[in-house]
Amino acid sequence: MPALALFTLRAAATGYTRVNLSSCDSYNHITIKKKFCRGTTKTVLWASLISAIGGLLFGYDIGKIYFSPKFNFNEIYYSLHNYASVISGAILQLQKVFNLNCIERERIVGVMLAGAVGGSIVGGYMIDKLGRWTSILLNSIVFIIGALVMSLAHNYATLIVGRILIGFAVAISAMAECVYIAEIAPSNRRGSLITLNELFITLGLLLAYLINYIFIDVANGWRFMFGLSALPAVFLAVSTYFLPNSPRWLLTRGRERDALTTLQKIRETNDVTTEFQLIKESLSAENASIATTRSKKSFRNSAYLASYTFRSLFSSQGKLRKRLGIVVLLALFQQLTGQPNILYYAPTIFKSIGFSNGSDATLATVGLGMIKTIFTFIVLLGIDKIVTWILISELFPPGIKGRASSVASLTNWLTNFLISFTFLDLSDSIGLSALFFIYGGISFISVGFIVSQVPETKRKTLEEISTDMTAPHTISFPCYWRKGHAGRLPLGNEILLQHSSSFEKYAHYEPPSGTLELPESPTSPSPNPINDSHFA
Repeated sequence: MPALALFTLRAAATGYTRVNLSSCDSYNHITIKKKFCRGTTKTVLWASLISAIGGLLFGYDIGKIYFSPKFNFNEIYYSLHNYASVISGAILQLQKVFNLNCIERERIVGVMLAGAVGGSIVGGYMIDKLGRWTSILLNSIVFIIGALVMSLAHNYATLIVGRILIGFAVAISAMAECVYIAEIAPSNRRGSLITLNELFITLGLLLAYLINYIFIDVANGWRFMFGLSALPAVFLAVSTYFLPNSPRWLLTRGRERDALTTLQKIRETNDVTTEFQLIKESLSAENASIATTRSKKSFRNSAYLASYTFRSLFSSQGKLRKRLGIVVLLALFQQLTGQPNILYYAPTIFKSIGFSNGSDATLATVGLGMIKTIFTFIVLLGIDKIVTWILISELFPPGIKGRASSVASLTNWLTNFLISFTFLDLSDSIGLSALFFIYGGISFISVGFIVSQVPETKRKTLEEISTDMTAPHTISFPCYWRKGHAGRLPLGNEILLQHSSSFEKYAHYEPPSGTLELPESPTSPSPNPINDSHFA
């Protein structure tokens, strides 16, 4: 052990990187493999951009403004007219066309939550059972149907049905795209590509601003507001048909040949043997320790084909319970910081702090949307270089990832409803300043939770993340070095091997009982810094 520690220090001083080691089938030997860190191919970039259109539809259609008797008409008007979603502009015209009272308007806006809750419950199972690609395709069709139902509606009940369909699609969109992108993206670009979905959500909000502005004074403009969202949904459906499936999901269904072909298409090379083998080994190891037992017939052709249920998420095996706790608490903190209310009630907030009229509040709200877009783009550029917290799509095995996303999404929507529904009453009871002070305190608590409990996943493959999460003794902490270190202290069966610009080396290693002879530190990167003789 002292020799191993000395080697660790020498490796760190000479520019080596940490590589994870875990137990393997046979011990007292070392297995060296190469993991090529390929760049983002055109296929991956195209697939990420197309699937992120679901995020655009998410941002365009999302809208939950909860009315209160304490709102006077002007406050309702400015909140609706300026809120960043298409429903905010349409509701004013719907009120006149269908003679809606306050409760009916509230139901049209808020009923989308019922669809979102349903989508969160059903979506996880659908993503795992039908696949990521199929879920995105079917979800785009739901977006189309929902948009057409609302734009062609001639009564109140039809509007409600359309909003429920949109809510269902929005919830699944929030899960399926991120999971799909995470499973096809290379580890060094996964964070940035997943953030494309958030960027498109923000662009969808801005697009809603523009559409509202254009059609707010047009007769039957609400039909255009709802119907125009069908155009990107049609484009998403047609384009998705030509996208590759997730090779990891294909493996979980026992379709090994299809998975290999798909991985070659995604990486745009036939030389994917190493990566493909690593994915298979990771799935086999994780499923052996986590998955519930399926019939022997199911396992006859594939050791990495496993059966999961929602109950599996609460199992201590493979630390699934801990993983679920992390993503659920992150979803809670995301909403408990009060950030939904900044968007939902922005005009009212701006007026309460001194903006004298509606036009000033409007301008401030548009500015808020612009700032959100700018900083989302900044995060997109830096998320793989500084930090990566896109965890829901990273922490779970492919066979149960959809169900985990479902639980996190359900938590997100229900907490969102609670925070938004109580905002007006709390702001009147304790004051806006005190309420935001509470939100700020929760934000500080969330920072402590993130620093102490959330693992760093930057530049790690999904297989490496899985190994880290199932390791019995792991110390995780944020690391902001761009190269050379992966941000985790080496413990147990770990060793540091040399980092190269084109690949990393990692090893499965069981320390021998004798003295470990250290290799000489090379003066320049070498593809073979260590060989088996050093551990004989």
